[in-house]
Amino acid sequence: MTGSENYLEKPVEEDIDPNIKGSISPGCWQVFIDIAQRCLKHEPDERPTMHEVDLRLQHALLLQEQADISNPLGDYIIMSKTIINPHENIIKKVETDSYCMPENISDLEDTLRG
Repeated sequence: MTGSENYLEKPVEEDIDPNIKGSISPGCWQVFIDIAQRCLKHEPDERPTMHEVDLRLQHALLLQEQADISNPLGDYIIMSKTIINPHENIIKKVETDSYCMPENISDLEDTLRG
């Protein structure tokens, strides 16, 4: 195994920058995980387009802003432990957090337009 594959053996959550740890809402974090998982797909046609990545990141920002309104202290705990293995197309999670994200790109565009 090469050094570049070592990150696949531990939960992604362990690599969150300590300066922002606790300030990322679970819903926003889940969007980041979903984007990362899809970007690491082996087959190029299974990866998101840059347009879709942009829309999903905008949605993550919207989720973060909404979470910050309801949680003004911005003290979040991410309960999930996620290991992404693009070679086996597997995401392993323990204690997942829930969030709502439109699956369809046109629905996501409508959500972002307000």
